Amino acid sequence: MVVVDAKVYVADAGRVLGALSSPPPFFSRHHSEWSPKVNFSPDGERVVYTTLSDKGGKSSFSVVVDGVAGPDFDDVEIPFFSSDGKHVAYEAMTRASFKTLTPQWSMVVDGHAGGNYSGILGDSPIFTSDGALEFLAIQAGLSKDGSIYRVKYTPAP
Repeated sequence: MVVVDAKVYVADAGRVLGALSSPPPFFSRHHSEWSPKVNFSPDGERVVYTTLSDKGGKSSFSVVVDGVAGPDFDDVEIPFFSSDGKHVAYEAMTRASFKTLTPQWSMVVDGHAGGNYSGILGDSPIFTSDGALEFLAIQAGLSKDGSIYRVKYTPAP
């Protein structure tokens, strides 16, 4: 759960439970080191955060933007807003093959996942002054050597 201005938001699509009247419950011991990743729009009017859920013994993560939950992934990085506060982006990981457990990373912009990459480099994702999202992605080939690509994505207005 996430608490903003004494309102409690929970993983089920960010439903507001009301004013916080007692301390929130602790996470289970299994996920005791996990905590939501929270960010606010530059004007402070919008909030985005990550959630963790267990479905059938499998943990999954999603991102909630303005109370609306996005798709489930095996992992997500901290979501962030564009400088004008209109767009949200984050890195998301899915396992491409459960036999090899090879992770595939995507950049998710406004709830839509882009191409699959072997990795997205560190702090490279940024919204530029013209509103485009740019990041450095790694795509491993058959030789296991990775090629680095500069990716530029312009979200719809």
